[in-house]
Amino acid sequence: MSDDQLFKVTFSGVITDEYDLDTTKSKFQTLFELEADQVDKFFNGEEYTLKDKVSEEVATNFAIHIMESGCECYVEPTTDDNDSKTDKENEESRHGDRRVTFRRPSRPGTIGPDRRALMSRRTVDKPRPTEE
Repeated sequence: MSDDQLFKVTFSGVITDEYDLDTTKSKFQTLFELEADQVDKFFNGEEYTLKDKVSEEVATNFAIHIMESGCECYVEPTTDDNDSKTDKENEESRHGDRRVTFRRPSRPGTIGPDRRALMSRRTVDKPRPTEE
């Protein structure tokens, strides 16, 4: 297992547009069997590591369960404690291309009204008055 890459799952309280905030919190509470005040702690905008040093398969399955509750989470490789990178280099690598975002698009029923049905505000699209 020392040759396998280990991953961690992080969560920062960002929700998808799939459910409203109260529904997402209740699903998150059920998933982790938490009290209501404990759930509010996770949705304050800070980033929390929910799983650390697990295989990619375990991290992906865990992220899928979080995503199904209506939350957005990240799966990223863990760094070794003996790594010689500085804190700034670690921060840059965390926000690079290697970070995998698990976000499901909104369901059709939760999307707002069709924008194509709205009248355009651009002057180019408005009919010009005819001179008679």
